[in-house]
Formats: sequence, C-alpha cells, structure tokens
Amino acid sequence: MTYIKKISMSGFKSFGDRTVTIRLSSGFTCIVGPNGAGKSNIIDALCFSLGRLSKKTMRAKSLEDLIFAGSRGKNPSQRASVTLFFDNTENIFPGGTDDFEITRTIKRGGGGGYKMNGKKATRQQILNALAVANIDPDGSNQFVLQGKIVELTHMSTENRRKFIEELIGLQKYDEMKDFTLKELEKAERDLGQFEAIFKEVAAQLRKVEKEKNDALAWKELDEKINYYNAQLIALKISKLQREETALEKNVEEAQKIIEELNEKITRREDLLKQESLVMENIQNSINEKEKEKEQIVENITQFKTQLSSNQAKFNLGKKSIEKLTSESNKLESLQMELEEGQNFDSLIDQASAEIVNIELKIQEAKDEIDIRQQKQVEIEGKIKAKAGEKSNFKNEISILKQSISSNNARIKVLTQNIKKNEEKKKNLETELQKLKGEATSIQEAILETKGLEDEIRKKIDNLNSKIQEENQKQKDLENKISTIQRERNGLNTKLSDIQSSLSSLNTEIKMNKESIENFDQKKQSLESKIKELSKGKDTEEVIKGLLEEKHQLNKKLNELRNKSKEEDTTYKRNEYNLELLNLKKKSFDSEINDNTNKITNINTELKIFKKELTNIEREKKNLDIKTSDLNQNIINLNKEIETKIIKKENIQGRLDDLSKEKDISLKRIEKSEKDYDKNTKDITGILSILNMLTQNINISVETIKGNIQQSNTDAIETAAEDFRKFVLDIIDMMKILETIEFETEKMDSMTSNLNSMLQTISLFTNNADSTIYQLINKVQESSDVAVQDSTSEFD
Repeated sequence: MTYIKKISMSGFKSFGDRTVTIRLSSGFTCIVGPNGAGKSNIIDALCFSLGRLSKKTMRAKSLEDLIFAGSRGKNPSQRASVTLFFDNTENIFPGGTDDFEITRTIKRGGGGGYKMNGKKATRQQILNALAVANIDPDGSNQFVLQGKIVELTHMSTENRRKFIEELIGLQKYDEMKDFTLKELEKAERDLGQFEAIFKEVAAQLRKVEKEKNDALAWKELDEKINYYNAQLIALKISKLQREETALEKNVEEAQKIIEELNEKITRREDLLKQESLVMENIQNSINEKEKEKEQIVENITQFKTQLSSNQAKFNLGKKSIEKLTSESNKLESLQMELEEGQNFDSLIDQASAEIVNIELKIQEAKDEIDIRQQKQVEIEGKIKAKAGEKSNFKNEISILKQSISSNNARIKVLTQNIKKNEEKKKNLETELQKLKGEATSIQEAILETKGLEDEIRKKIDNLNSKIQEENQKQKDLENKISTIQRERNGLNTKLSDIQSSLSSLNTEIKMNKESIENFDQKKQSLESKIKELSKGKDTEEVIKGLLEEKHQLNKKLNELRNKSKEEDTTYKRNEYNLELLNLKKKSFDSEINDNTNKITNINTELKIFKKELTNIEREKKNLDIKTSDLNQNIINLNKEIETKIIKKENIQGRLDDLSKEKDISLKRIEKSEKDYDKNTKDITGILSILNMLTQNINISVETIKGNIQQSNTDAIETAAEDFRKFVLDIIDMMKILETIEFETEKMDSMTSNLNSMLQTISLFTNNADSTIYQLINKVQESSDVAVQDSTSEFD
C-alpha cells in the first residue's frame, strides 16, 4: 500500500515564497499548532496537488486566491506550486521508480499545469495514474474535512450508504458508468451523423472516381504521346547522328584523298621542277646544237662551193686526161716512129710502165670518183631526207613544247582547282562544324525542352495532386466544421438546459434556505417555549406535543438539509459540467477559427496553384511552339545537309577525275623519264663514239695532209687505203646511226639531239667527201706534175 512520503509547497497560501517541505511517515502523522498556523492549508495543498477543481472545498473564491497574497515586508508570489511524493516501492504507479511525484502549478493572471515525474502531463493522465491506487481528489475516502463528522451523525441511511460507497470507491464507478453511457449516446448520435456523411461522401467518391479514371486515361494518353514524341525525336536525332557520322567518314576519306593528292602533287611538283631543269638543260643543248647546226650549214655551203670548184677542177682534169690520152697516142705514134732508135728504149719502157700505172691509177681514180659521185648523190639524198626529218623533228619538238606548255597550263589549272577544292573543303569543314554545332545545340535544346516538359508535367501532376489534397482537406474541414457546429449547437442547448437547471436549483436552494431559516426560527421558538413550559409542571402534555412537533420539525429540517446537500452536489456537478462545456466550447471555437484559417490558407494556396497552372500551361504552349520550330530547323538542316552531301559528291567526282588525270600525266612523265634515261644513255654512247670518230678523222686528216705535202705516191696509196677503211667505218657508223635513228623515231623528247647528232655525222661525211676530193685533186695535180716532168724530160 502506498503513502505520501513528503509534500513540498512554494508560494501556496500562507507559506510565502519559500519552499516548505513536510515529511510524512508511513504510520499516523499528527500536525498540531495554534489557530492560523496553516494546518488546514496543508490539507488544501494536498487537495490542490491531487487535481481538485472545487475552489470552495479549498476555501477560496478563485484559484488565484491559493497564491501567496503577500504580507508586511513580503511581496506577493506570482505562482504557486505543490508537489506530492508517493512511495512506489510496490510499483503501483507507472514509471518504474521508488518515488512517484506529481506537481500542480498555477500562475497569477491565469494559466498553470501538471507534471508527473518531472514531465508535463494532463489532469486526466494524473487522475488515471491515481485511480490505480484508488485515490480520488473529489472523493471523501481520503480526506475528512471540518464538520464532516457532525454531518455524519445527522445523516440519513441513504446518505450514509452514499458516503460509504464514496469511501469504498463505488461512486466513482457509477460516475464512470453514467459518463460512459452519455458517451455511448453521443457516439450513437455521431455514428448516425457519420453514416449520413459516409453516404454523401460515397456518392461524391463515385463521382470523383469517375473523374479520376478519366484523368488517369488522359494521363496515360498524354504519356503515350510524350513517349512517341520522344521516340520520334530520338529517331530523328539518331538519323542525324548516323548522317553526321557518314559525313564525318566521307570528310575523313576526302581529307585522306586530299592529303594523298597533296603528297602526289608535291612529288609531281618536285618531278616537274626536275623535269623543268632537264628541259632547260635540253633547251640549252638544243640551242647549242642549233648553233652547231648553223655552223654545219655554213660548212656545208663552203663544202658545196668547194665541191663545185672541185667539179670544175674535175672537168679540167678530164680535159687534161683527154689531152694526155691524145698526147699518149701521139707519144705512141712517136714511139712507133722511134722504135728504130735504141737509146730511148729503156726510157720508153719506163715511161710506158709509168703510163700504164698512171692509166690504172686514173681508171681507179675514175672508178672511185664515180663511186664517190654515187655516194655523194646518196649522201645528198640522205641530207635531204635528214633535212625533212629535221623539219619533222622540229615540228615534233614544237608539238612537244606545246604539249609541255599545255601540260604546264593544265598543271596550273589543276593546282588552282586543288586550291579551290581546298578552300571548298575548308568551307565544307566549317559548314560541317556549324552544322555539328547546330545539331548539338538542337539536341541540347531538345533535351532542355524535354527536361522542361517533364518538369512542367511533374509540376502539373504535383499541383493537381495538391489541389485534390487541398480540396479533400477543405471538404474534411468543412465536414469537421459542420460536425463541430452541430456539437456546438448541442453544447449550447446543453448549456442553456444546465443554466436553466442551475437557476431552478438556485431558486430551490434559496427556498430551502428560507424554509431552513424558518424551521430554525420555529425550532428556536419551540425550544424557548419548551424551556418556558419546563418551568411549569402542568404542561407535560404540551411539552410532549411540542417535542413531537420538534421531532417532526427536525425530520423536516434533516430532509431539507439533505435536499439542500443533494442540490449542492447537483449544483457542483452542474457547475463542473458547465466548466467542462465552456472548455469544450472554447476548444471548439479555437478549432473553428483554426479551420477557417486553414480554409482561407487553402483558398489562397488554390489561387496560387491555379496561377502556377496557367503559367505552366503558357510555358507548355511556348515549349510546343519551340519544339515545332526546332523540328522545322531540323528539316531545314536535313535539306542543307543533303545539298552539302550532293556538293561534296560532285567535288569528290571532280577530285577523282583530277586524280585520274594526274595519274595519267604521272605515268606519261614516268615514261618520258624512262625514255629520257634511255636516250641519255644512247646519246652518251653515240657521243663517245663520235668523239672517237672525230679523233680518228683528225689523225687521218693529219696523216693525209702529211702525205700530200710529201707527194709520195706510196704514202698516198696507204693513206687512201686507210681512208677507205675509215670511210667504211663511217658507213658502218651511219648504219648504226640509222638503226638508232629508227629507234629514236619512237621517242618524242630527244629527237632534236639526234637530229643534231645526225647533222654532225652528215658534216663528217661531207668533210670526208671533201677530203677525198682534195686527195683526188692532189693526186691529179701530182700526176700532172709527173706527166709534165716526163714530157719535159721527153722534150
């Protein structure tokens, strides 16, 4: 069994600002002291801390009267608090500690509160905790107040029974029963109201469910539209990306081809430079050969003049030979005539032998002259043919020069085209980069629009859900307000009923008090009469009658007192219920105010949400316009890309044609290089042979000149034989040169050199012919000199 271990008071009634602590034992504790010491205040503090609401039982008009009012030298307290410490070793109270404490505090100006084990709690929580130990702050089983014992002696049996029930704690259960029955009735009423509300809400729910299904279907269709739009945009983007990659590949291939062409062009330019140098060298050699040709032409003219002079000399020689023949005939006749003489026989024999030899030599010279004439004719024909070939070679050289100039012009055109193509390539690359940048910007814009669209859709969904939630909250709050208003109306009716019952009870109490006062007056008058009559002895019967009347009056008095007590209890209960109803009314009013504030806030939020919805719808329309513009831009870009691809293909075709032409020109250049190398080798061989021939000719000419100066016939014969051999060698060289000339007809670039070489060879042959003619003339002159010498000796 629990008990109060100690009580602590601060600012309570007469105890002042200081904290007063009174320790109590588990047994009997007696507090004694003079009047006004504060003994009864301790009982009031116990009742206060346990949660008693009746101020009269605590001897106060209001709760603020329980706060220390001040005295001389002491200021009044602003608050009062009382703490009770219960023994909890048997774990009767919750908390699991050895001590269970409850604290009640009130403040001046209103307000206060309860604490349980140092934590804030409500009065009902404390009452529930105390009910476990059968402690009731309003019950009489814990506190026997002043005048209670006197009251017990005068109680009726029914009141005693009620008092005993209070002591035992049965009245608490009756009150709980009444309270639960009232709550049950209230719950039944509320249940009927809630059923009506439920029916109405169910009808609205069906309507809202249909709207919800429509909204879900619309949302699903919208999501499908967005999904297919996103797929369409993704397909377009993937197509653009594929086209972009294909363009990049084509650009890379074109770049590679252009690089290869640039490399080939650089190589061909180097080769062209080398060829131009070679052509310059060839041109220089051609110029030199032209000079040599002019020199040779001059020599030919000189040789022709010499040939004509030699022809005249030849005719003179013929005439002289004819003279000699006539003279020889004369000499023969003379010889016949002089056969008779013997001194001149040996001379004649010698002369005849010499004449025979001379005739043979003359015949040989004639034969050689005929042969040389034939050869001269052949050489002249060859010279004419070579002159024609020379003109042909000149024409071919001019054609080659024209082809070289045309090739140079084509090379210039090709280089210009290459530069233009490079510029076009750069422009295409810049345009491609622009297109790539535009494609990336379009992709970014599409992604941004998608993100904005998703955000807007999320915002719309959130706003719709919020609007639905707020509408539902508004409906719930309106329902709550209607229920609270209904409860408030019920409470107002209850209040009016209670107030009317209170007023009737007050009138009854006043009437009872007046009747009690009347009865007291009657009682006092009767007692005075009894005292007066008791002085007399004859009035016993009168006294008995008066005593009976007194007894009856006492009964009536007791009944009236009981009635007044019952009325007091009912009055207190009604007061208590009135306070509870006022509290409920205040709470309902505060709830109504809160709900109205919430409704206003919800309405403002709804207005804000609607504005946001309109703004979002505008943004959505703008985004739709932007997406349509972007799609149009994509279409335009696709068209531009197609036109660029067509341009690129045309440029690529032109580049391919140029590369083919370049390859053909390179092959021709390579072929000409090979021919040039071959011709240079052949020409170097021919030049070496010609150098050898010139050396041999110079040696033979020097020997012939020496032999001519000596006028030795034997030397002339040997020189003639050597010269014949030399001429035969020259003829063989001519054949070789003719074969080389036949081979060189296939060559285009080296004909001028060969022509010059043939001209030198023809000059050499002409020189050889002139030397032969000179030798023949010298022989003729020597023979003439010998004949003249012989004739002079003969004379």
